[in-house]
Amino acid sequence: MAQKPKTTPRAVLAKNRELQAVQLRSSGASYNQIKETLGYTQKSSAYKAVVRGIRRMAEQEPESVEMAKQLSINRLDEITLALWPTARRGDPNSIDRILRVEARRAALLGLDAPKTFEAKLQIDIFSYNQALRDFVDLFRDVFGEHEDAPKVIDAIDKLGDERYGDIG
Repeated sequence: MAQKPKTTPRAVLAKNRELQAVQLRSSGASYNQIKETLGYTQKSSAYKAVVRGIRRMAEQEPESVEMAKQLSINRLDEITLALWPTARRGDPNSIDRILRVEARRAALLGLDAPKTFEAKLQIDIFSYNQALRDFVDLFRDVFGEHEDAPKVIDAIDKLGDERYGDIG
């Protein structure tokens, strides 16, 4: 069942404040500036308000996310345009800034190759064996009277012994 939207005065004020936070961020305000302007107690609260506002906009109007993305791309274009003449003359600061703008553009548009990582999982064998023991005990408690229960329990015991040592 769909949740009924909150329309209490407090909820409406909170939603409006989130919308203002998104608008401020879209116009280039920092999270500290948003915090000060809207009276948040912490910078992280301003950040969370922007994220909630964007999510709400995405739920209500998916095209608004695309508009926000396009707005960011337009801003990056303007920054690049302003820096380009000095970068072409070899100014290292302008070159560095353009590279940072291009990195942001690539991230925004998903142009970079996917980032991969290797994860290693260490299983605590003793905990796993205990979980198997608990499962076997539970199975015995629930299905102990069933005619196939001894076969299933034996198969589980055998599998545990083969893979992880004695579980019984």
